[in-house]
Amino acid sequence: MNTRSQPRINPFVLLVAVVVVFWWTGLGGTILGSWSNHADKIRAEQKRAESIEQDARADSASTLCPDYFAASWWDRNWGVYSRFSWCEDFRDRI
Repeated sequence: MNTRSQPRINPFVLLVAVVVVFWWTGLGGTILGSWSNHADKIRAEQKRAESIEQDARADSASTLCPDYFAASWWDRNWGVYSRFSWCEDFRDRI
């Protein structure tokens, strides 16, 4: 029976070694740069989607919002028209 224990690796030494390898090879910068580019693309896509939604609401306001404004308070806040609350932004234009 072998009574020798396996050598233990110090977690701090392992962490330092990984950081040094990432820094020395440039892999860390590549990963961070890729993440930053991806985050920028997501933000740009969100702005584009918001712009499309706002344009669609502006186009639909003249058709949908008169019914929303004619509805009762209950229907506007809790009923079938509650999803058209964005019409409040167009109240002065209709």
